[in-house]
Amino acid sequence: MLSEEFVSEVIEHMNTDHAENLRDFAMAFGGVQVPNEVRMLNIDHQQMVLLCSGNGKSTELTVPLLKPIERPEQLRGMMVAMAKRAREILVISPGQQG
Repeated sequence: MLSEEFVSEVIEHMNTDHAENLRDFAMAFGGVQVPNEVRMLNIDHQQMVLLCSGNGKSTELTVPLLKPIERPEQLRGMMVAMAKRAREILVISPGQQG
């Protein structure tokens, strides 16, 4: 569904220009506690794979997209929606729920 070239471009762009969003994804959707670094390893029409590093450890994390995409041109909108949702989730810390 997504060509290798397209996926490579997305990965490079996200790792270079959107490291904070990747960090938010790991924390909000993967429950990772404040990683030092997060890099995207792969993405397809329904999920992304992130490498989370911190405290001398690295862990791969699979994060489903909010919903599967059908066409490559939908991916940008999905990343924007996920970034907004992640920020919303992270604003509600466990001490504020209730």
